[in-house]
Amino acid sequence: MSLSGREVKQARFILLNLARLYPQALFFPLRTTREEAMQRKALFMRQTAGQVNMHVPQSEETRAELSQIAWVPRQIISPQANKPVMGIVQDTLCGIRKFTLRDAFLDWNQVQNILLWVPDWDGLVPTPAILKPKPLWSGKQILSMVIPRGINILRGAEDKSNNPVFDDGMLIENGEIIFGTMEKKTVGASQGGSRERARGDSAAVHCIGIGDTIADKGTMEFITKKIAECKTNVVNIIEDATHDRLKAALGMAIRQ
Repeated sequence: MSLSGREVKQARFILLNLARLYPQALFFPLRTTREEAMQRKALFMRQTAGQVNMHVPQSEETRAELSQIAWVPRQIISPQANKPVMGIVQDTLCGIRKFTLRDAFLDWNQVQNILLWVPDWDGLVPTPAILKPKPLWSGKQILSMVIPRGINILRGAEDKSNNPVFDDGMLIENGEIIFGTMEKKTVGASQGGSRERARGDSAAVHCIGIGDTIADKGTMEFITKKIAECKTNVVNIIEDATHDRLKAALGMAIRQ
């Protein structure tokens, strides 16, 4: 690219003014190539790879929000549709289905290896489904040991019998699998599945009457007393801040 004499004078004038006003610009390239940007990004990633960032709540409001609202176990059931927001998919879903098939059996060594991973295992092993020629436990028996007691799910089979031929449907009584194969309807993100029942957050649990929302006399007096105490504390804090008597806590501003 060639420049005319006039353009050369204008470019020289601009560069001289830049050097006079911003002398630090002489030490930096005026253009950055794509390769240089990628190298700088890779260098930044290497420098920050060993860093661990931790966020610590510094107020009671933040602690309450994290423990009562943002806590992960409280977000499994969506309040919008009263169903889980996450479910078992892909490899885990295929594995739990094969594990609960009618012809899936485990020997003594396999059962022991699995039960050692159960956190609340009481040390008792159920009676084998097959005793001879060697003891074998079904996958339904082992999976029933990790389902909490009190879980009851009934999804009828196509033949409407209590012992379906094709082992379809699902029947769980008090945490024990009677028949059926675990599938997406049971362990997926669908309403009425085992994950929702295990959380105990179904709609029937939250059904209350209007009388349950009215506090008695003692409760109202306690609430009124606490509100008055909080208002008094707020007035005292405002007065201390007005007269410059309020001291900031460590790592916090006065407003916090």
